[in-house]
Amino acid sequence: MLQQPSSTVLSVTPDSLVRSLCWAYCLVRNHSFIDGNKRVAFLAMVEMAGRNEAIWNESADEPDGDDTVEMMRAAAVGTIDEATFVRWVKTRVI
Repeated sequence: MLQQPSSTVLSVTPDSLVRSLCWAYCLVRNHSFIDGNKRVAFLAMVEMAGRNEAIWNESADEPDGDDTVEMMRAAAVGTIDEATFVRWVKTRVI
């Protein structure tokens, strides 16, 4: 059975959009699947944004998505913390 890793942001925010987007960080950090953890986490993040009436919007500075790839990789290996990930996600959803 999968358990959500401890989450500092989830425990202190009442914002349902942020709470749902934190699951992407938890998914990518938990390494739940043999392969595709970053892809699944990203798609879950985009889906949850949509369910919370938000839209995922790539930065105009990064039209090819390189920034997104780097942030998902950084989250996967733990070089960024959850709060940093959430701040970055907030710049991408409208």
